[in-house]
Amino acid sequence: VANERKLRATQDELEAQLIAAPASSWEEAADKVRYLLSVFADTPSGQDPRRKILIQAVLDDFSRLSGEIRDA
Repeated sequence: VANERKLRATQDELEAQLIAAPASSWEEAADKVRYLLSVFADTPSGQDPRRKILIQAVLDDFSRLSGEIRDA
């Protein structure tokens, strides 16, 4: 129970930071989406096999495209 409270407090703090200001770059926006996808992936809907594949595909796209931006 104490660990769950600590985890929830950490999540609340992170979410407050993510909400505090708009993203200043596409990479920051992608970081917000990565977080939301990780939260969604832990839900029953996110455990659907097709959605798990889609979530992974989006995360892979972000990684690939972020690399292309850094290489430019």
